[in-house]
Amino acid sequence: MPPRPATSEEGFATLTQILALASRTKVIILSGQEDKKNSLRAVGEGACDFLSKPPDLTELKMILKRVFHVAQLETEYRSAQQEEQEDAFEA
Repeated sequence: MPPRPATSEEGFATLTQILALASRTKVIILSGQEDKKNSLRAVGEGACDFLSKPPDLTELKMILKRVFHVAQLETEYRSAQQEEQEDAFEA
């Protein structure tokens, strides 16, 4: 990402900003830098996954399906938690 394309700092700053605005957002990083250190850092800072460019389309489709499934499970869990709290209050 410009203005320093040789570094990954702007990408990490963008990831931080995205998650600060919408913490439930699922972020998959696509990077031209195949550095294991960066992939570990990205996942540690909240990315769902990290792929090197160009991505393998079969792998990307599998990751997208998994991410959508996880997001759906999280939504269902929050809904169940809210219902449980509402039921407990009424009792």
